[in-house]
Amino acid sequence: PELVFDSILSITEEIRVCLYFDEASESWSDRGCQVLETFPDKITCGCNHLTSFAGAAAKAFGRFGENNVEIMLQRPDLDLSRWPYYVFLVWYLLLYSPCLIFMQRDSRDYPWL
Repeated sequence: PELVFDSILSITEEIRVCLYFDEASESWSDRGCQVLETFPDKITCGCNHLTSFAGAAAKAFGRFGENNVEIMLQRPDLDLSRWPYYVFLVWYLLLYSPCLIFMQRDSRDYPWL
């Protein structure tokens, strides 16, 4: 696939949430908690229950715009049925195997290694 950049639009938005640790589900949840005030360096949370809670801040990134940058975000497809992979693997093993053999012999000559 060809990667074309028409325009890259990066949208960032600050997200601030108040969470509590739900012991039943063993995960953080925002049920019953809300952000009362936000400041550049802190968050004031309000929860309707007494539990262990915390405030969290993050940035959300929007879509990249009208382009096909999502190609770069896809998981790489590793196809092992290609012959260059096997050529590289054999070449690597032929090059690396003597190093392993000599390393083993050297470790016998130098017991302090």
